[in-house]
Amino acid sequence: MEDDRLTILCTVEVLREEEEDSGIAEDMQKLLFLSSESKSTRPACMLPDVTFVVEQAEIQAHRLVLAMRSPVFAAELLGDMREGTTRHIMVDDMSASTFRAMLRFIYTDKLNIKRKASDVALRSQRGCKEKRAARRRVDMALDLLVAADRYDLEKLRLMCDKILSESIDVDSVTPTLMVVHGRLSCRQLEASCIDYLASDDDLYANVKAMEEYKELEESCWSFTADVMDKVAKRKLAANDSSLGANTSRRRPEKKSVSTYNISEVVRGTYEMRIPNFDSMRRSYSVKQTIFSDIFQIGGYDWKLKVSVKEKTISVFAKLLTDPGTAGLRAALFMRMDDPGGKLRPIVRRFKPIFSRKATTWGYSNFMGAEGTKSPYQYLAHDGSLTIRCNFLVSAISSCIKDTTLAPPPNIMCHLEKLLVSEKGSDVTFLFEKREIHAHSLIIAIRSPALYMVVVAANKEEDIVPINDMKAAVFKAMLHFIYTDELPPLEDIALAAGDGVMTTAGDMLAAACRFKLDRMKDKCETLFGQSVSKQNASSMLKLARHHHCVKLKDYCLKFE
Repeated sequence: MEDDRLTILCTVEVLREEEEDSGIAEDMQKLLFLSSESKSTRPACMLPDVTFVVEQAEIQAHRLVLAMRSPVFAAELLGDMREGTTRHIMVDDMSASTFRAMLRFIYTDKLNIKRKASDVALRSQRGCKEKRAARRRVDMALDLLVAADRYDLEKLRLMCDKILSESIDVDSVTPTLMVVHGRLSCRQLEASCIDYLASDDDLYANVKAMEEYKELEESCWSFTADVMDKVAKRKLAANDSSLGANTSRRRPEKKSVSTYNISEVVRGTYEMRIPNFDSMRRSYSVKQTIFSDIFQIGGYDWKLKVSVKEKTISVFAKLLTDPGTAGLRAALFMRMDDPGGKLRPIVRRFKPIFSRKATTWGYSNFMGAEGTKSPYQYLAHDGSLTIRCNFLVSAISSCIKDTTLAPPPNIMCHLEKLLVSEKGSDVTFLFEKREIHAHSLIIAIRSPALYMVVVAANKEEDIVPINDMKAAVFKAMLHFIYTDELPPLEDIALAAGDGVMTTAGDMLAAACRFKLDRMKDKCETLFGQSVSKQNASSMLKLARHHHCVKLKDYCLKFE
């Protein structure tokens, strides 16, 4: 007690998983380089089984991966179309460099044409070399936008859309408008280009004075007439709403309402609306993960992550801005209301400290599967679901109402769907007359040790008997191989019909047996969440047996 103040110091030690990139993209990328290796050094299932001829270049790929990522490729390569029966497919409407970049995205979810720092600087201050480099990136993004539209790669389309939206200038606005003109999926990008042209009369005059635009006026007058009409309407709308007084030469960014407050703690609200949430019923057994747009509260950038599987919803808030060495103290209130007012709202409260090593906090069971309520009972009349998050942070608070769905599921979600659907499976694991189907290609690239077990089994029937492992443990391991994620330990134990400690030992044994180091690391973190004074001794023995250093050190704190 000092100065009439009582101070209570509470130290909480938590074993938590530090954020890291998934190993799936790295493993899948290895498949892209197999064509340069000797065939005798790789498993037969990893051999490319389709070749695309693009600009006389032969580009090899794997039908299973392409079909998993693109419904168009699935119809072409696994359906009744002619491409499904031939190993060589001609592609005559795309450059080889664009096709390779698209393949890299399909295999890794990565796009290597990000904006450089020079693109952010004033265009007038850039040198010729930087301008040419920026134009090449815009051209590649435009080509990939067309490719994404053709093969129905929605996430790639949104990534290209973002790059192009951030790169709009005098040089790029005309070619961008030419590509997006008439494409329903690119209406927002087209609107951004029109906003840019309508923002300044001198700027629009400079664009029309360019040779590229003049050639279009002669060769495609209907296009330029349509652009002029839209620009005129945009100016009229701006004048009517008194928004044209202080227009910017750059495309206006997404607006938010900010309130400056001199107090140390201020409030901010973010609403994440997920359109067509009801459509997730079609993939009810597969975890769906959706990310919000980036938004700003308290002067910091944030993003929400919502995952849905069966009746369970998890909601996490991720801090994108560096919180510094001291971290950022915040209070979060997450709420989901019944639009009809019949059900009680679901509210979760917590007060985390965001740091460089702990940037993500939330609830894995925002709506738990054990309850009688379903997330589908909280849908609006249009099938959407809204989750409201209130923040208490320091600095500036913002209130943004989100209506935009972030990029679609990533490669891990597609792999999980592939595992659940069993489409294209070519290997069967047998557990006491129970069959589990999988794909030898995925197993070979993700777990070579397990693939050796497959190879050693009966090759004629493609059936692999597993006699010394519980089916629930093997399914959890297979789920990790496909997704880089593990189900909750209690769920695995319940499915296996064993206790938590027994299941924990079986999971670690499986990870060690099949040399899955990342799975072993995740097991340590997962099991650490179940450590208590009652089981610390048993868990410590388990950690020592399997050489789990982090788990061992954490268990020692309970002695």
